[in-house]
Amino acid sequence: MLGSTLMYLNIRKLFNTDPDELRFNLLYIAIGAGYGYNWVCPHHWLIHADAFAEIVPYVIGKSVIGDETKHFPIQWPPVMLVSRFGVTHYFNRYFFAFNFKFNEITIGQTSDLQLRTNKWDLSLAGGIRF
Repeated sequence: MLGSTLMYLNIRKLFNTDPDELRFNLLYIAIGAGYGYNWVCPHHWLIHADAFAEIVPYVIGKSVIGDETKHFPIQWPPVMLVSRFGVTHYFNRYFFAFNFKFNEITIGQTSDLQLRTNKWDLSLAGGIRF
């Protein structure tokens, strides 16, 4: 599987700070590949799992606190990890599913400016096929 990610982040205010004192901007584009697999199980169950590794070759970001501006350093492109897992149960015209997604990335260096995030997402769905 091939994939890409585009993310833009613009933070103007955090917890009781003056909006002019703190600004954070980040834009990155990631491209990558991974492997996914679907298992069709007995009794109307479908299980899906995949994992991606994406390289982030393009990062523009800066942090402004008061008069001090720091830019993300240019370094070896960071790697973003993305994985998903889902289970679907279907019967007649109806289905119910849950999906889980995990995303982790570290951009920058600890000595200068670094952003480290991980996201966990769980969603539930249901539907009718016409």
